[in-house]
Amino acid sequence: IIALDCGQDLNAPQCAEPRLYKSHETWSTIAKGARYIYVIRHPADAFISFYNFLPAYMHLSPESITFEEFAQAIFAGLSHSGGIWSHFVDWIKAAQQFPDQILIVAFEDLKKDLTQEIARISHFLFPHDTTKDIRRAVELTTFEAMSARSTQFDDHFVFDCLKAQIGIDDGIKHQATKVHRGSVGARAQLPATVLSMLHSRWTNTVQPALGCSDYSELLNLVHKLQNQHHPSPVFSSFSP
Repeated sequence: IIALDCGQDLNAPQCAEPRLYKSHETWSTIAKGARYIYVIRHPADAFISFYNFLPAYMHLSPESITFEEFAQAIFAGLSHSGGIWSHFVDWIKAAQQFPDQILIVAFEDLKKDLTQEIARISHFLFPHDTTKDIRRAVELTTFEAMSARSTQFDDHFVFDCLKAQIGIDDGIKHQATKVHRGSVGARAQLPATVLSMLHSRWTNTVQPALGCSDYSELLNLVHKLQNQHHPSPVFSSFSP
């Protein structure tokens, strides 16, 4: 949808093969016929990441909206991507049904062992990649490497195309970044009221659908899916 708003032709030639797209769509709405990598993250940490990004994207000062106000806005439909909880349910159910098409990757696992997770992703997409290919991918996706090239990941192209639609003056420059801290556990700074709101949504959405009472149980479910359908190859076994 945003590609259309930005005047991009998704059928035009790309710089690499196979073609690669990023999307916030659910499994139910995304175009079919591809392979999919779906990244999950603890909802409270994802909340912090979104809080750090969206107000800055809209040129609001950090002091202009509290955690509680931001949470209430999200629950009221601020994000057009839908709630993270229903997103989890839709994609993980799809991964259970179509394991050859969908790989679920956890942000926490990427932080714990980036090389091993890149090897898993590589095996899913490009089974003939070499150790050299994987090492190069790891070098380009460390937090330090991405921080040094943060403007490649900050959505400034979309901002410049859409700022008139979202009521931002043409002369305003993009200032948000998606490479912030790259950490696990930022949720510790959230007040109890927001944590309670997030937990309530989990209890009402994820637990009935997937049987997982919290994120750690969801991670266990994802790891079982990975081990069954997408075991990470031993990195040393890749040819040089």
